Amino acid sequence: MTRKAPERSVTRVGINGVEIFHEVHGEGQPILLIHHLAGSTGSWVDQFPELSQSFRTIAFDLRGHGKSHASKSGYTVDNLAEDARQLLEYLGVRDVHVVGHSIGGSIALMLVLEHPELARSLTLVGASPEPITESRREYYQSLVDIALSEGMVAVADERKRTANFPKIITEREEIWSSFRMRYADTSITGFVNCVKGLFTMRDLTSSLASIRVPTLGISGELDTSAMPYLKIFSKEITNFRTEVIIGSGHFCPLEKPKEFNNILLRFLEAVDENTS
Repeated sequence: MTRKAPERSVTRVGINGVEIFHEVHGEGQPILLIHHLAGSTGSWVDQFPELSQSFRTIAFDLRGHGKSHASKSGYTVDNLAEDARQLLEYLGVRDVHVVGHSIGGSIALMLVLEHPELARSLTLVGASPEPITESRREYYQSLVDIALSEGMVAVADERKRTANFPKIITEREEIWSSFRMRYADTSITGFVNCVKGLFTMRDLTSSLASIRVPTLGISGELDTSAMPYLKIFSKEITNFRTEVIIGSGHFCPLEKPKEFNNILLRFLEAVDENTS
């Protein structure tokens, strides 16, 4: 029996001083998906079909990314979290499952810490509670320099050249073309200023203990930058569980979508069963 495709709506709305593009798939308990740096709603293409069968699945493009407009300012993690809050307010939803990947994880953390009344659960994927570390700043600054001098496609190609992306992305042409296009669709302003936002974000580690909602940390076993933070989250957040996806790197929603979706759905369903 063929499953009926969930309803889908897409639109752009003016909030917090910028036009934000967002998609809504399906009906039910709401989930908010917040994508990685130089990503878009398309970063969740492998999640929409599964999640939207049971949940009202909301995704948006960060300002300066995808189809959202690029403002001149407003790219601090605090302000990006405020974009998310105002989007939820516009949609009239609360009690949301918040899911963030990479910079999206930092934004999700900030959103839940600043507005705990909005969250039903929190999922952190390859996420960090602190600014980009000193050991990684030089590399990210080099990417900013490339973006300013050569454009965003050159940034993607440089990250491929330096093996900063997993092979499953770079060696499969159909995946690489799609992934590279997301970089092309990211404005230079959005990328450069979001990196600066990660440089200057406040360290959230000391605030993690105040998180009370069920929290899931997901990391690919090969994601050396994010794996250490799972221990920090586990130590500081009371209701926290860890899932590691074997054979995956930083982009596990794309690299291992079946495994990722199964883990996320089990967590969300368990949360809903325990809070219903």
